[in-house]
Amino acid sequence: MDLHFIPNHTDEIPESDTIDELAKEASQDGEEIQHDPLISTFRLKFNKILRSRLKKYLRKSVNRSSFPGYPDRDPLITGNLRIKTRIGNIDIQINNDHALLNRARTGHSCARVHLKNVKIEKEDTCRLCGEEPETIEHQLIECMAMTEMLRNFRIMYEQRSITEFNHSLYDGHSGFMRKFLAKAKKNGCYI
Repeated sequence: MDLHFIPNHTDEIPESDTIDELAKEASQDGEEIQHDPLISTFRLKFNKILRSRLKKYLRKSVNRSSFPGYPDRDPLITGNLRIKTRIGNIDIQINNDHALLNRARTGHSCARVHLKNVKIEKEDTCRLCGEEPETIEHQLIECMAMTEMLRNFRIMYEQRSITEFNHSLYDGHSGFMRKFLAKAKKNGCYI
């Protein structure tokens, strides 16, 4: 049996009515339905609409943080990061549809430093090691309580010669950082 993800009905894509009918037919008959590339086309159009909506939302809703030391949010809002190189400035297109990366990029997370800033917590000490202020960077890179669980990712992080944690969330390391954040969250980090 094959399962296919079919997004919710949307009036913005005319083919969605046909796809709804195919889905209803499949759920009632349980037999394979022959279809043309319509479903794939629908998914591409639907994903494009979702990306467009996300960009509009980010431009409209995301502002600079009023808390000192929080990451620069401009690349998240614009979808571009400008990197200075020896040759000149390079603009890099970024993907802004990953929730954990966006939390790390904005500083708005479940880490205690942020929770203290928004007056949810009274302490900002790391819940895992009890030593340093609890930020995402601390938990991923420095927290002694996470040494064993994140050993492989920390080694890969060092091998990449990353000089600044916040830039690694945007530049060519962002795919790696997505996996690093997911592993850390799965192992109990507050992200």
